Amino acid sequence: MTFSTSAPTRRHRRAGRRGNHEGGIYQRQSDGRWCASVSLEGGKRRVIYGKTREEVAAKLTVALNTVRQGQNLPSHRLTLGAFLDQWLADVVQQRNRPSTAQSYEFYVRKYIIPGLGRHQLTKLTPQQVQRFLNERHAAGLALRTVQYIRAILRRALNQALRWELVSRNVATLADPPSGRSPEMRPLTTDDARALLAAARGHRHEHLLAFLLGTGLRIGEALALRWSDVDLDQGVITVRHALERLRSRPWRLAVPKSESGKRLVPSSAPPLRPSAPSAPAPSSCASPPAPPGKTSTSSSPPPSARPTTRATSTTTSRSSSARPACPPRTASTTCATPPRPTS
Repeated sequence: MTFSTSAPTRRHRRAGRRGNHEGGIYQRQSDGRWCASVSLEGGKRRVIYGKTREEVAAKLTVALNTVRQGQNLPSHRLTLGAFLDQWLADVVQQRNRPSTAQSYEFYVRKYIIPGLGRHQLTKLTPQQVQRFLNERHAAGLALRTVQYIRAILRRALNQALRWELVSRNVATLADPPSGRSPEMRPLTTDDARALLAAARGHRHEHLLAFLLGTGLRIGEALALRWSDVDLDQGVITVRHALERLRSRPWRLAVPKSESGKRLVPSSAPPLRPSAPSAPAPSSCASPPAPPGKTSTSSSPPPSARPTTRATSTTTSRSSSARPACPPRTASTTCATPPRPTS
């Protein structure tokens, strides 16, 4: 009978041991998952999980390098929705205009959080973002709106990257759905005339005519004051825009950039306050009064009426340019046709 002098194998016990430079890697007996622990400042420890030993070893290497560089390890329990709530409160509300912050919050709570908010921030993938954008567009959302949602998510994840919560911005790796936005068709001259004709007599008739003549935005036009209007030069200075936020009163807001403050030539007439205007002088002499009646008009003769134009820059028209009206008789009429009555 022979006996073996070799030591008994202990391969089954070495399976859970850590290798060189792997840190504390072990296999949990309850479910068989592989784990690794990383020591942090203040006596805290972070546990990393994986399905295989190689996966945990790779994650541990990244975590150890992050700790050696003095950076914080991202929290695996932080969801995208919780991060977006923090981003809206700490960044957007503090650095952006109130109207911009309200717009960001609307799209985040209506589209991004319901679609992606449940995913963990560190485990969000470009494929998930791409699928989310495609589904929103397929559901009927406009292409420009989908692009705006992607821009908001990209900006939020850029902040997470600066806070060292993620290692990359997955929104930049996802492309918005392809397609072309509907082409904007400006009003033609006939369209503008039809609009003014339809608005005749409406209380916003002058506002519509002013917008057509200047091209201002509605908020810019409503924010104008008389100090912004130069009637002599025919120039309007845009300095503010009227805006109203949710559950807040109307306010004057400054433009987002310096280019928003601009000079706009005015071609719309209804700026000067209206004043009673005298009837336009006729080129023909008024008919003589009937026999037995005298004229009761108190207006001075045309030669005595004051003129508002500078005489140094105007010259009288020659008699050949416009023939004088013949004396009004029963058989003759004035060369100038009468004005139609409105």
